[in-house]
Amino acid sequence: MGTVTTNSTVAQVAGGITVPQQQIINEIAFEEQEHVRFLRAALGSAAVPMPSIDLTFFAPLAALATTGSTAPPLVGFSPFANFNAFLVGAFIFEDVGVTAYAGAAPLISAAGVTSGYLTAAAGILAVEAYHAAYIRTAITASAIQAGSATAYPYITYANNVATLRNSLTVGNNSAAPGMGTGNTGAAGSSTSVEVPLVLPTGLTTPSSIVAADSSQAIGFARTVNQVHHIVYGSATVGAKSGGFFPNGTNSIFATTTA
Repeated sequence: MGTVTTNSTVAQVAGGITVPQQQIINEIAFEEQEHVRFLRAALGSAAVPMPSIDLTFFAPLAALATTGSTAPPLVGFSPFANFNAFLVGAFIFEDVGVTAYAGAAPLISAAGVTSGYLTAAAGILAVEAYHAAYIRTAITASAIQAGSATAYPYITYANNVATLRNSLTVGNNSAAPGMGTGNTGAAGSSTSVEVPLVLPTGLTTPSSIVAADSSQAIGFARTVNQVHHIVYGSATVGAKSGGFFPNGTNSIFATTTA
């Protein structure tokens, strides 16, 4: 059984949050916990031990993402500092979670499909998408309320994270037959799995709450390999650990490939 390392004695948001904000955090945490419990039960004896998780990696990841940013640099970042920091921390993972479930769907066996696990996985993906949409909406709405990205730099921080994630999304771009992780092949389709958040300034500036292909509005997918590159914080081929998983993920796919 792995350990969890944090930069806080208790992994909770500590600074100036309201009761409704805490309830939102609690809801997301509860649902993520239930996903883990369901998946472990579904896998049975094939479930791997919990890997060690290092949440202090949020700090160097945020520092790397915001290097050269137009917003003030994030030094010593912790998602537990306040609610806005929590939103950025959640943004790091939720979009990835949505793409990970979409990309992993082809790995479910015919027997698993018959047993209902593909349907269950689709349900989990839907919940992850609800989480991601809330995070993206909350960040955008806060920037709108503040009046500018300068007044609410967290929208810039989130986009800096998206840029970094995109640079780490390396390897085979075909998550499933006919479904690319970025460009679908259709005219005008997306060339990236990332959709930056936009601060609407008028009727001619569309928002970007949903991260989806620009021509077909289909959600993106990432391969298991691409997800590992992101959570390790490394585009290096052959990485077996690092980032949020200092000892690897205990997965048969734990070593990154091209």
